[in-house]
Amino acid sequence: VEDTLGTLSETEADEATYSFSVAEILELARQRLEPTANKANVKLIIEDDAPEIELDNLRANLLVPILLNLGQNAIDASVKGVITLEGKQKGENLEFRVKDDGEGVPEKIRERLFRPVQSTKPGGSGVGLAICRELAQRIEAEVSLESSGPEGSRFLVRLPLTTEGPDS
Repeated sequence: VEDTLGTLSETEADEATYSFSVAEILELARQRLEPTANKANVKLIIEDDAPEIELDNLRANLLVPILLNLGQNAIDASVKGVITLEGKQKGENLEFRVKDDGEGVPEKIRERLFRPVQSTKPGGSGVGLAICRELAQRIEAEVSLESSGPEGSRFLVRLPLTTEGPDS
């Protein structure tokens, strides 16, 4: 929460001062998720198909916590012990996918998945995906459940490359 609040205050200043490549964004996510994945005996696979694309710090710093939350959820959902975090360009968009090998999101909660206080985890607060959606909207991105079933779930973060940054 403190990291996200710090990032939001930086975003409010609305000054892009540096940039991150997709490779750097995925590496930041890997560094933060890997200890938790290792502790849970989950293999974290990173697939970078857009290493030359760069995002300004305002967008990248809001994208990272989205990927971290989706990654943590994937680790928690993993059954066979493998999750994948992927970044690639598709047309005018940058797409990040977080895939797990869990049992899928129950059908009965899919329509309210991104609403606050919706959790299937014991002791879960149910605010993670709602925060992800809010952060995504600040950078004109979309977060969605792309697919879910007995083979696992795949979440998509689609970020247009044509915008200049938050509130542009």
